Amino acid sequence: MGVELYNISEFLGIAQHRDGSLLNTGTAIDARNMDTSDGNLSVAKGYERRSVNAIPTSSDRPLRLIPVDESNILAVTQNHIYHGTYNEWNLTPVYSFDSPLPADSQIGYALGKINTTNVVVIGTGKTQLIKVNMEDTVTAELFGSGLYIYESTVKSYSNKVVTLTDAMSQEVQIKFTVEGGIYINDMFRKGEVTSDTTITLDAEPGIAPVAGDTAKIRGGASDAHCNFVCMHNGRLFAAGDPENSNRLYWSTVPGDGRTIEHWLAVSSSVDLSGGYVDIGDTTADPIIGICELATQLLIFKRYSIYRLYGDRPSYYTVERVERFTENMSNAGVAVKADIPYWLTKSGVKLFNGADMELLDNGQNFLCSFIDTVKSISASKGFTAKNKLYWTCRVNDGEYDDSVIVYDTTNSTYMVRDGFKIADMCAFENTIYIVNDTGYLYEFDKGDKYDGKAITAYWQTQPTDLSTKYLDKQLKELFFRGEGTVVIIEASNRGIAFTKERKVIQNEDMIDIPLRTTPCRRFSVKLSNESGSYFSVQGGLQIFYEGKVRP
Repeated sequence: MGVELYNISEFLGIAQHRDGSLLNTGTAIDARNMDTSDGNLSVAKGYERRSVNAIPTSSDRPLRLIPVDESNILAVTQNHIYHGTYNEWNLTPVYSFDSPLPADSQIGYALGKINTTNVVVIGTGKTQLIKVNMEDTVTAELFGSGLYIYESTVKSYSNKVVTLTDAMSQEVQIKFTVEGGIYINDMFRKGEVTSDTTITLDAEPGIAPVAGDTAKIRGGASDAHCNFVCMHNGRLFAAGDPENSNRLYWSTVPGDGRTIEHWLAVSSSVDLSGGYVDIGDTTADPIIGICELATQLLIFKRYSIYRLYGDRPSYYTVERVERFTENMSNAGVAVKADIPYWLTKSGVKLFNGADMELLDNGQNFLCSFIDTVKSISASKGFTAKNKLYWTCRVNDGEYDDSVIVYDTTNSTYMVRDGFKIADMCAFENTIYIVNDTGYLYEFDKGDKYDGKAITAYWQTQPTDLSTKYLDKQLKELFFRGEGTVVIIEASNRGIAFTKERKVIQNEDMIDIPLRTTPCRRFSVKLSNESGSYFSVQGGLQIFYEGKVRP
């Protein structure tokens, strides 16, 4: 048999299968830090500092980035909440926690509105929810209240007028008007506020209040220490309360003085009311995440998954959609086209609206890489540029150190690694990252990881070219390259039998002789040298000579 041609016309990402010979020749069995989004093969870009300063990280690990809008971003650390623009952090915290949050805290957040103020509601699981008011001056305070927002005693009573010992704030007066009553010695009374210390009752009570009676006005009942929050159908939903680990809370519908801080029942309508439901029947299966979709709410528990659908409490239906499931990270859910995707130790899972399944049915996922993942507990997931991203930890250490990138157009993967990740997020297709330094970085920019060289390679599927009866002797490799240096390595069963280092001139047509012994099956690996950049344009070709085995 004469000289034959092995052709890769387009480069794709990683796809793994029981036999690489069954996959597209343009896919890689393994790769790191490469970019194939345009069909060519290029060393991926790195990341560069976006902020001119860093939030303090000494004994104060960054936990979560929260992109608010085009001008504002928040960072939650173990001790503080910081505000900044994308170019500079304000090093005076907008909020300080009474005690440090654990390093493994799951931080959730939701963007909402209270009256006319845009707010970010942040859940830590260790504290009452935090409300960050996104006004000209950004401030933060505890969100909501307990069962009673005001407690005092009766000072005097006369002719339906109750005089109270302590003055009521404007917020308390509004709450009283909305709730329509006050509790005096636990008896409900209706009336109206006439001053900050007096209330005129609607009618003369059968038992008149006397001096010293307790007086209470109900609050929002929204002081649970939740860490999973989201907005859905105009309400705030929350879960993760350590005292009620199976409980899903929801707020009232905003309007007529009600806000998302109000979680109590509204006497006039169950469908305006706040409330809660306990999901499942065991405390050994706590809620570990929630995810808002267009028409339903997905509720992740440690060993099961439920969903809530219906647009108001009287129509809410809760049903289990998976009985046994793997651990996941609430922050690691990426939603695209109303389909949630999240990382597990078995690979990427998704909810298709009716059932759970592995992405690509588990056929082409990163099986060998997933086996090396030690932890997904701090995984962060997001979407950008028609790709899905998930962070994970492969090596020992405190921080995630790898990113799985899924190309939704070509259904292939890429692994990005070689750096620490405290959090990653995206806003309007720009990806941001914060690490142990406290600087804010822009990802996919520049040619280094903040000055650190990028190690990159791409390896073809091991192939016998569907001619198992032939010995193949590789003769020469051809491609058009750009950059500086590329290293070409051909191997048989993982053992290298030829390796060439090639210096590339701009727009260089490259011919590389391959000095190989005949083999049944081979693979070719292209890699950079000491962080150098290269790009293979328009595919590559390998001439080989096939000989029938004697």
